[in-house]
Amino acid sequence: MPNVDSMIGELIGDRYRVTEKIGSGGGGTVYGAHDLNLSRPVAMKLLGISGDPGLESRFVDEARITARIKHPNIVEVYEHGRTKDGTRFIILERVQGISLNAFQTAAGETFASVSDLARFKASGVTDVRVFSIGTTMELMRQVCAGVSAVHRGGFVHRDVKPDNVLVGELDGRLTVKIIDLGVAKGPPPQQRTNDDTVLDINFREEDGRRRTQMGQVFGTLPYMEPTHQLSGKPFDHSNGGFVDVYALGVLAYELLTGRYPYEDSPLIQACSQTDPHAEHAAWMGVHMKKYPLKPVTEIRPDLPRALNAFFDRALGHDESKHFQTVGEFLEALESAVRKTIPPPPLGSTIVKPLPLTGIVVGFITVLLVGFVGFVLTHGSSRRDRKS
Repeated sequence: MPNVDSMIGELIGDRYRVTEKIGSGGGGTVYGAHDLNLSRPVAMKLLGISGDPGLESRFVDEARITARIKHPNIVEVYEHGRTKDGTRFIILERVQGISLNAFQTAAGETFASVSDLARFKASGVTDVRVFSIGTTMELMRQVCAGVSAVHRGGFVHRDVKPDNVLVGELDGRLTVKIIDLGVAKGPPPQQRTNDDTVLDINFREEDGRRRTQMGQVFGTLPYMEPTHQLSGKPFDHSNGGFVDVYALGVLAYELLTGRYPYEDSPLIQACSQTDPHAEHAAWMGVHMKKYPLKPVTEIRPDLPRALNAFFDRALGHDESKHFQTVGEFLEALESAVRKTIPPPPLGSTIVKPLPLTGIVVGFITVLLVGFVGFVLTHGSSRRDRKS
């Protein structure tokens, strides 16, 4: 791989002038660049040197899959290739925004419920960041639209989480982009057609040399569907969208409560977050022992009680009740939030969020949230809830 400092000013693919280094991760480096042909800013992912034999495959998968899914809520891939010295690169849409994780920390409402305040103070945490129902639904509708597009394309994302959702502002409204399809599961390569582009042919050649092995465990622990994804049980891409739908339920729960489902269980509280194997075992134990899901109204009494039944179905231990499609999930969520919302109880505090303007600063590209989030090399990311 070329020296990092020497990349600035380099011309990649005879059209992309590297302008700045933006960040780096376990899999490589991301740069800002300028497309000389179309006179526009772009992002460039440059694959790094790694001992992980699957990293290059996932790098190519991200380009291949993302290029096939055209949707306003999916980051766009423009090109995939190699530099003169053979290093792989991907050229992507340059997105102005921050991760949903960072957005909730910066712009979420401060909420401290009566039932949790003593525990928060004992642990040094005096508030958590949550979103109103209105903001939650605005975000969830767009995330659901993006995930639905992934499913219509014949793929399963397998790592839907806040770090893989970028939030920005367009014409005064929140806008969402889903990123990181490097661990997505999809159909085998198709036969060549007369409509194939050079990218199609290159991707098909890559597919012929590598396929993800059945039973490999990919994802981020709190968001992983327990009966298949978390346990490593194989599922087919054609009907496996339910694993992403489960993750959408976790995401909605987190936006409204500022915490993961089941994180208050003794197993999760006691496990070492520095040991991925121990943490994986703890999350498996939560579901095997059927630890009860804490109702959202016990955390935020201002929320509609109908949401308790919704999350019981979306995240409960009865697999037969889980939502199977994004459309089914979103319809039930819309129905639950339409219920009458009682006023906040005495002792609860809600402070209006900061405006988005001023939070989204500069261009932050897709690699900043990480190349790959699969479980055995990642612990679950924790939101900093300290005041």
